[in-house]
Amino acid sequence: AIRGEIANHSMAVFKLLETVTFLNGRECKYLQERDAARKRVKDIGLQLSELQATFDDYKNKYALQQKLVVDLEVTEAKLAE
Repeated sequence: AIRGEIANHSMAVFKLLETVTFLNGRECKYLQERDAARKRVKDIGLQLSELQATFDDYKNKYALQQKLVVDLEVTEAKLAE
């Protein structure tokens, strides 16, 4: 009788261990996917920062170019007088 009880309890423990192992595997997979997504977000954030810096540089150069064009037009108008 005791052996039967021990066998029943052992089976319950093994089933619990199997369930825990399965759930831990799913949790590990979730954590790997989460870490990969975080890395991708970080990479995209860095790329965004680089693009913003490039855009700001372009915007400043464009504004300078526009100012030079206006100055050139003013100078040409003065020379034409």
